[in-house]
Amino acid sequence: MLTLLCAVAAVYFGLLAVLFIFQRQLIYVPDARRADLATVGAVELMEALELTAADGMSTVSWYRPPAGPEHPVLVLFQGNAGNIGDRLYKVATFVQEGWGVMLVGYRGYGGNAGKPTEAGLYADARAALRFLQDLGVHPERLVLYGESLGSGIATEMALETKARALILEAPFTSIADMAQQRFPFFPARWLVLDRFDTVGKIGRVGIPVLVLHGERDGVTPAELGRRVYAAAGEPKRLRVFPDAGHVDLFEHGADGAVVEFVEEVVEG
Repeated sequence: MLTLLCAVAAVYFGLLAVLFIFQRQLIYVPDARRADLATVGAVELMEALELTAADGMSTVSWYRPPAGPEHPVLVLFQGNAGNIGDRLYKVATFVQEGWGVMLVGYRGYGGNAGKPTEAGLYADARAALRFLQDLGVHPERLVLYGESLGSGIATEMALETKARALILEAPFTSIADMAQQRFPFFPARWLVLDRFDTVGKIGRVGIPVLVLHGERDGVTPAELGRRVYAAAGEPKRLRVFPDAGHVDLFEHGADGAVVEFVEEVVEG
């Protein structure tokens, strides 16, 4: 019996060690291929910008200026997979509205050097926002948009940067909560290196918040989005799309909800 218990313990702690060592490979699933405007047919739509973070890491983001100074500028922080070239469809409606749009490139994604970490992605986000600030984009026209993992980045930037509104698509409460949910037999919440604690920060952002979620989301369950919404201060709005999952919210009208929200709190 003692031998069996020792064997079980060895397996358990071995698996725990594997989860700890490879946790970032589970969190970040980048498409490392270079995100190229020509490849996706967007040369005339956006401009590629090489931005340098405070730690010296250079990344490429894509930017389209607004049609006029009265239009908002939406800054999109993507989720954990793919690269910014996969997100053009999300900004098509906003470009038609005359908005400015920035797709923020991350280290380790889209041909950029480096490896993603929470601190590193925050640094990349700050570099993008610093560019817009230097360009003269007024904070009252700045809309921060975070998709899934990017919701944690957008929320952190809302604490650090003056902006007009925060939009969170399929947000989760924290990586610690997600890890514990995925691996309930391990003390996962205490072992995560990158926490993205959105639910602990959202109540302090002090700007209007829109939360978008799909009821059928199998990646970040809608209940997590509702918890983020509950923790946010007023004014806030929640839109849950009954037939949407994790990546298809725009097929169910999420872009219209964003336009309505931004017109009310920014353009209005």
